[in-house]
Amino acid sequence: MDTDSAAGTELLESCRDADGSLDELARLLLSLDLQEALRQLNPAQRQVMLLLFAQELKPSEAAKRLGCGVRNVTKHRLKALDKLRGLL
Repeated sequence: MDTDSAAGTELLESCRDADGSLDELARLLLSLDLQEALRQLNPAQRQVMLLLFAQELKPSEAAKRLGCGVRNVTKHRLKALDKLRGLL
């Protein structure tokens, strides 16, 4: 883990409430990191992720909305998740 990642993890750990949940500052920081990571996805990957996770559509519903096949939605989801793991 590089020093920025270690410092970020340490900061998040210090932002936990008594019950172990993240406080508002930590949620905001995670939200900003996620927004930046989503901006680094290609447009198709970003759109699929927003449909599946923000709008909670099933892959078949997302495919219908995008006018493509479920296999295509799944491919974009897997590639996006791989990239997000690397970025976050």
